Amino acid sequence: MSTNTALPLRRRTRLAAAAAAIVLAAGGILTASALPAHATTPACTNSALAVTPTFTQGAAGHSYMSVIYRNATHSACTLRGYAVIAAVNSTGHVIAHAGHATGYTVTTVIVPAGGYASSAVSWMNFNPVTSGPCTWSHSIDITPPNTTLVVPRPVSVSVCDLLVRPVVAGVPSYPGYAPAQLAWIRGSHAISANQGLYWQAAINALQAGSATGWAPQIAELHQLISLPDAMQTPTQHAEWLADVHSLDTFFVTPGLYL
Repeated sequence: MSTNTALPLRRRTRLAAAAAAIVLAAGGILTASALPAHATTPACTNSALAVTPTFTQGAAGHSYMSVIYRNATHSACTLRGYAVIAAVNSTGHVIAHAGHATGYTVTTVIVPAGGYASSAVSWMNFNPVTSGPCTWSHSIDITPPNTTLVVPRPVSVSVCDLLVRPVVAGVPSYPGYAPAQLAWIRGSHAISANQGLYWQAAINALQAGSATGWAPQIAELHQLISLPDAMQTPTQHAEWLADVHSLDTFFVTPGLYL
């Protein structure tokens, strides 16, 4: 009795295809499945991003902040490189552009749907050459990396040693801040009876990020929730105004609730 040792045609075809893939990989030719994940993730478009700044902080003659990029779409997208940060005077003219901070690795950042990326921005509070005062902007224009989107924001920066770092995933210098800021902004569009739900979401985000670091803001949000949303006494209304003004400053949303 003879035995047929030939493989079925379908199996031989599969094995041949697998062998060909191994040869291509060994020769330095990558198949689509072997490409980096970001190679198949499209770049973030102008319409994909919501852009907001953080508040500014200062130390040893320097100030700094982060610019937040939220992916407002339902699909991941990528950002890479440096944002364009333009310092703008009160008449709307650009007086300086941020230089590129050196010594930082440039990577392609995948921003998940609803997720965040950010760019750190820093400047000096005095002129490093003369030790005198610097020129300060009235506001800034932000263009996220690899886009043509220009977003004006009410932030005053010095033109002295104004620098921007490459985009990174998340907002590492301000843990919990980005989702809290978003909840604060969304709360301004809700009816007064429902605003407490958004303020509580902001509290939760800040506590998850840094309960100690954001303790004053968490206390102010708790006080807003405790105040009646209607028929406030003059004292209660004064407390509401003080908390709203302070939180609008913290979230860089001047006049949002007024």
